[in-house]
Amino acid sequence: MSNVGNTGDQQSQVPVMNELPPIEQVLEVITSLNHGAQCSSKAAASTWLTSLQQSIHGWTIADQLLIRKHDKESCYFGAQTLRMKLQNNFSELPQSAYGSLRNTIIQHLQTFDEKTIQTQFIKPGAVARLAFQ
Repeated sequence: MSNVGNTGDQQSQVPVMNELPPIEQVLEVITSLNHGAQCSSKAAASTWLTSLQQSIHGWTIADQLLIRKHDKESCYFGAQTLRMKLQNNFSELPQSAYGSLRNTIIQHLQTFDEKTIQTQFIKPGAVARLAFQ
């Protein structure tokens, strides 16, 4: 978790994600969150993953997780991150990326049988923005 720079009190702020973390590191942190035994490691993993979701790197990591299909937890986190980015950070994307993103989401929807993952894509407002672009 060394790529995270602390910007202040961790309880009031989420650390800033300065660099794109390796996908292997992301998978390790997701595993720690879902299968770790200690509450402190789960809290640290949650904080780190929140930072990732809020960073510009969330777009890339979400897509990589969904392409890789490592396990159900990582796919769910990828789909959830993509939904959150669409709802909260759509303005980060240049308009030229909208068509590509729409096609990527459609492709992900077609390749996942898991309803809980598909649901992340079709929650109100998540994909609607792209439909009208």
